[in-house]
Amino acid sequence: MRLAVILLSLICPLAPAVAQQSTPASGLEDPPWVRDVRDKKMVYAVPGMADVQVRKDVVYKQVEGWELKADIYLPSGLKKGEKRPVIIFIHGGYLPPNLLTPPKEWVEYRSFGRLAGTSGFVGVVFNHRFFRNFGGLPDSEADLADMISFVREHAEAFSADKDRITLWAFSGGGYLFSRFLREPPAYIRALVAYYAVLDFTPEERAAPERAPADLVQKFSAVQALAGSGKQVPPILVARAGLDHPLRNATIDHFIKVALEKNAAIQVVNHPSGHHGFDVEDDNDVTRKIIQATLDFVRERN
Repeated sequence: MRLAVILLSLICPLAPAVAQQSTPASGLEDPPWVRDVRDKKMVYAVPGMADVQVRKDVVYKQVEGWELKADIYLPSGLKKGEKRPVIIFIHGGYLPPNLLTPPKEWVEYRSFGRLAGTSGFVGVVFNHRFFRNFGGLPDSEADLADMISFVREHAEAFSADKDRITLWAFSGGGYLFSRFLREPPAYIRALVAYYAVLDFTPEERAAPERAPADLVQKFSAVQALAGSGKQVPPILVARAGLDHPLRNATIDHFIKVALEKNAAIQVVNHPSGHHGFDVEDDNDVTRKIIQATLDFVRERN
């Protein structure tokens, strides 16, 4: 996530997004950092991505005047009754609620959806309401829970296996992992974190008007993991070596706690990688990390 203001960039993912209103309102706009990233394509591609079936603009939830939508990416050549594992891609935030181009329309996320479909998965790219500030996290958490429920309830229509779901979060989407570490449901088979924020920084904790204590307690993935008495799903963490030090500090803390808990964690470091390395760093290291991530997900499904 690249933002002009450094503190905002700590949370606004390169992996992000907002929900679209059912009737586009006047005043929708993309801030400069969104205009900078929305058209960037993932640097990894495989044959057949253009052949993936896409169910566009599936409304998975209506709330407070918002139609929350998802795009569902399906492998080509599916047979009747066939079930495929699901990957749900989670963008970060926070974002302005009047965003013109919501994350599921960003070329990056569309690329990931097609990559999932080509790789034999049902890919889900959706918009959630991580708006304005940390106060949007409860809405986002509810939206993710409803997105998962929607996929599971409509699994047959999407050729999805409702009991084999991977959550793949980018940047600020990492806050939403907390509930799946604290009380992991059996159908969540794996968690993937790409340059994800996995804890609140000391600066944020010191500013309760920005990050109230109850939100820190609830949405810190580190605290959720440390306090979990359950066996958590296998986790892959992809770290960008040139990311902001405060963001990487949250990742490093999470890795330390995971090892102390003897969790099944795989860590991949991109030494020369930037935040959003999947679109920013066009090199073999990036491509190998993305391929290794797909292998990780496949092995756990």
